[in-house]
Amino acid sequence: MDIQSKVIKNTDNSSPVKAYATIVLNNNIAIHGFRIIDIGTDDNDAMFVAMPSNRNSDGKYYDMAFPTRSEVKEDIINSVIGNYVDNPSSLPVEKSPVDMKITVRLHKTKAYGDEVPAVGEIRLSDSFVISGIKIICRDGNIDYEMPKIKSKDGNYYDMAVPLNDRFNLFLEKIKAKKDGKEIEAFVKDITKEGYLKVEVNNIEETWISRASLDIDTFY
Repeated sequence: MDIQSKVIKNTDNSSPVKAYATIVLNNNIAIHGFRIIDIGTDDNDAMFVAMPSNRNSDGKYYDMAFPTRSEVKEDIINSVIGNYVDNPSSLPVEKSPVDMKITVRLHKTKAYGDEVPAVGEIRLSDSFVISGIKIICRDGNIDYEMPKIKSKDGNYYDMAVPLNDRFNLFLEKIKAKKDGKEIEAFVKDITKEGYLKVEVNNIEETWISRASLDIDTFY
């Protein structure tokens, strides 16, 4: 996976958070909220790269975006720490997007009202997870919302920001496993009960969206 990063150093020298970082994966999506934390002692510097996280209702913090493969985690840490030391002022020169696989896992919910019938996670090339995705159904349109992260200014911003329109494809044309077979479908609607209304081979079907239903989009 192609990984780029940008690091902004914290001007508060008394804070254990020494810098904030954004990474870009495969030139398709930027992910904010990484932090470089000094966990060393007075005699020893030890830098830890914390993943983007939010506080849950139980008062604990949970990672909202994180790698699932050790080699990808190592590449992210090396990129972020390397740029912290070198302190580049901007991301590297923009490159063309690299092909990647998106797997979307959804389950229905009533926690956010009728306009949010489903929530879930996005897996990128089986290497990185973005959790806390909300599926929004409003005025006959289907959209998605990335998890939010609180900035130093007290405002909330999208934790993950697509850099092109490829991410919108997973709400339109999907590949899914049904009855053990891989099929291609076009998403028409998501009901308030959390059901997917799709068209398969010109036939309309209704799927129950649940944790065991993997929806794959390939670029």
